[in-house]
Amino acid sequence: MASAPETPMRFEFLADWCPEGLKTHQFKGLSLIHAIIHNRPIEWFSMFFKTALMYHPNDLGLLFLKDDEGQTACERAFKKYGKDPTMAAIGELIPFDDPKVPILHHVAKHAPHMLNDFGSRYLSATYFRDCQGRTLHQAKLASGNKTFIDDAMFFLEMSDEQVREIDPGSDLYPFMVAASGETCDLSAVYVLLRRNPSSAHRSKPKRSSKRKRK
Repeated sequence: MASAPETPMRFEFLADWCPEGLKTHQFKGLSLIHAIIHNRPIEWFSMFFKTALMYHPNDLGLLFLKDDEGQTACERAFKKYGKDPTMAAIGELIPFDDPKVPILHHVAKHAPHMLNDFGSRYLSATYFRDCQGRTLHQAKLASGNKTFIDDAMFFLEMSDEQVREIDPGSDLYPFMVAASGETCDLSAVYVLLRRNPSSAHRSKPKRSSKRKRK
């Protein structure tokens, strides 16, 4: 059935009736993408990913949708099909040499331990900004996955510009981003404030506005 030529067209036709169902429907307690990975060959995974990417581009085709155990669909696919076959399937739809989407931002947020696997293939995506205008470095910090105790060099190697630049998604200085969220990383806050102490005493820069002249 997976190799039948009419199957992809039939699936896209059904998905068009209820695109949200690609994310919300379940089969035997699993989301559709997780159920496909668990029960079907990689061709089915590719077919689902292609359709989900079309209807849910901001969720990167549900590639990082998590199951009840906190495992993303991508992680499950790596374990089921193997890393290289799964990356090849992803690369067919998000080309390695011309990705068009900030795929590394998604990885940094949802599966940071897989950044090397994706970063080694999506080199140009390193320089993208996401839909909120964040650089990859800002996305890593905003994800809450970076702590000083686990990755001190991430903070110590920040350039002066990065330390001073306000996060476009939250309008906060980096030290404020480190202080916000579910876990407040006080060591990172201290390091970033020490690098740019004046940011604690001034309000955020005002955006320039053109004055009308009569």
